[in-house]
Amino acid sequence: MKNVLIINGHEYYKKSKGELNQTIFNEMQHLLTDQFDIKTTVVDKGYEVEEEIEKWLWADVVIMQTPIYWFSIPESLSNILIAYIWITFSLKVQINTGEAAY
Repeated sequence: MKNVLIINGHEYYKKSKGELNQTIFNEMQHLLTDQFDIKTTVVDKGYEVEEEIEKWLWADVVIMQTPIYWFSIPESLSNILIAYIWITFSLKVQINTGEAAY
């Protein structure tokens, strides 16, 4: 295990600016950088789905730092997870059957 992807999944709100999540996110990077190769995503700053999929495939471990909204996650982080799962499923169908899954 050498490659670690750290995701800050906080969504900015006027009453919840994400300072605690950002502090934890920064500290994880600081603590892990000497031992692991680190890639990061800050969901609130935007992302490209294809780039995120490449990061997930690269990573041995994915750490998601996110607030928990009544046992759920922020919508923007959920969108990344859905895209990753859907494209991964589609690729497996193509590899196993030779047909595209849509």
